[in-house]
Amino acid sequence: MGSGTDNVLLFCESILGLKEKLGPCFLQLPPYFSPDNLDIIETFFQTWPKEIALHVEFRHEDWYLPPAKDKLSELLIQYQKGMVMTDVAGRRDVLTIGATTDIIFVRFVGNLGHPSDGERLKQWVNTLSEWIDAGIKEIYFFLHQPQPKAILPMYQYIKSLQTATGSFQNLRDLKPDTEEPETGQLKLF
Repeated sequence: MGSGTDNVLLFCESILGLKEKLGPCFLQLPPYFSPDNLDIIETFFQTWPKEIALHVEFRHEDWYLPPAKDKLSELLIQYQKGMVMTDVAGRRDVLTIGATTDIIFVRFVGNLGHPSDGERLKQWVNTLSEWIDAGIKEIYFFLHQPQPKAILPMYQYIKSLQTATGSFQNLRDLKPDTEEPETGQLKLF
C-alpha cells in the first residue's frame, strides 16, 4: 500500500475512536475529477473500512450522464457507499442517482432567500418523508448559504414545514447566531 492509502487508513483508525458519535464521512471530489477516474474510486472503496459510512460528492458533470451515471450507481450500491446529494439551484443533476444506502446525506445550497430555495426545500420535505417511510435510517441535511445570517431563516422554514407535515421528529435545534463571523472559511493549506 502506498502512503496515500496508509494515510486514509490512519485517518479511519483515528475516527473510529468516536464510536457511537461517528456519523458518515464526507468526501468532496474536485470538479475536475471525472468518470475517467472510476477505477481510482473503486480502489478507494475497496480500501475504505466497511464499518465507517462514506458519502462522496461527485462534482464533475459527466458523472451524471450515461453510461457513467449507471456505472457510478452500481459501484455505490456494490460497495455500500452513499452519494452526497448537493442541491444547488440551476444544477440539480446530482439528484438523479438517488439513495444508494439507508443513510442520506444532503448538502442544500441556498440562494440568500431566492424563491427557488423555498420550493426546493418543500420538495426535500416530501422526498425525505417518502424515504423515511421506505426505511431510510438516518438523514444528514446540511444547509449552506453564501452568508451565515441566511441559514437561520432557511432552518425556520424547514421547522415550519416539519410542524405542518409531522416529519423529521429528531430535527436538532439551531442556535440563532446572527452575527457575521470575523473571518472567512479557514484554510487547510
